[in-house]
Amino acid sequence: MVVGKSMEPTYTHGTRVIACKKLFAPINKNDIIIAKDPRNDRLLIKRIKDMHNNLFLLLGDNKEESTDSRQFGWVKKKDIIARVIYPKP
Repeated sequence: MVVGKSMEPTYTHGTRVIACKKLFAPINKNDIIIAKDPRNDRLLIKRIKDMHNNLFLLLGDNKEESTDSRQFGWVKKKDIIARVIYPKP
């Protein structure tokens, strides 16, 4: 379940999402993923805005309300837990 406003308008607070832990297909720019916050291991839902090797720049859709890579930097591929598969944005 989405908590907070960081992904609005795509997902609002309380939206239930289904995420696939098995990343069979490559992770792509603009995918919405679940990742561990590198500062404290809390789970985050964010959009991949840029990729470089095994590093990912994550941003929330609502930039005014989002804590994302602008605060904590690039995220390692190993910290991406799942890809959101439903509902599709």
